[in-house]
Amino acid sequence: MKFLSILSAMSLPLAVITTPVPESNDVAALKALAVQNSPAKSAVEARDAEAEAVGLVDRNDSTGYWSCDIIGVSTTVNCRLHPRTTNSAVVKKVPGTTNNISFFCYVNCENIEGNTSWDWTGTWGDQGCYISGHYTDNTCSRANLGPCPWNDC
Repeated sequence: MKFLSILSAMSLPLAVITTPVPESNDVAALKALAVQNSPAKSAVEARDAEAEAVGLVDRNDSTGYWSCDIIGVSTTVNCRLHPRTTNSAVVKKVPGTTNNISFFCYVNCENIEGNTSWDWTGTWGDQGCYISGHYTDNTCSRANLGPCPWNDC
């Protein structure tokens, strides 16, 4: 009985070692076969799957914006044309209690109270405007918003 257990235990690694590893062409063929045999996907599902494969994820809502609140100020916050306090036109004055402002992305620029993030909202003004990340809640984190594809700083 012990002999059979020992024999089985010794033959298992041998079986693993002698198992052939597929060539890279075989792997590609297997992937193609898997795609052919998978349930049909719509064009949108296929696009989303490709985006997820490269690390892109859905935004907070269908528009791509995150709803954030203005915090840390009792009066108003300036929403500026550029992400800095000097030489930047004020597009809108936002009350400190404003909630659910839609922000799309951030840029790094002028440091406001230890925060260099400026959050961009495309919903105000002709070109959108920036509010310092110092005045937006944690929903508008760098991880959530992601960097803007431009840098106005």
